Amino acid sequence: GRKSWSGAVVPKVGVFNQYGQRLEITANQDIQAVYSFEHDHRPDKHQLIPTYLQKKIVLAQWSKDVIQNKLESKFNDKGWFKCLKDNNG
Repeated sequence: GRKSWSGAVVPKVGVFNQYGQRLEITANQDIQAVYSFEHDHRPDKHQLIPTYLQKKIVLAQWSKDVIQNKLESKFNDKGWFKCLKDNNG
């Protein structure tokens, strides 16, 4: 029952896309995908989004520990990798 993000809907770190989504890094270094009705620029958003969701909500969250364990299990054998973010997130 999972959906995937692709195309223009994909959220980026620190900047809302036209669908009101962005990625945020929490104080605990978790990653959250959030939706903000206020930042949703679709002209039909009032018809698409139920009233009870017309606010800022967390769509998904990945904890630092889970991400760290997965990355270290995959890459922490004989090398390292580095993730960078540019001005586009």
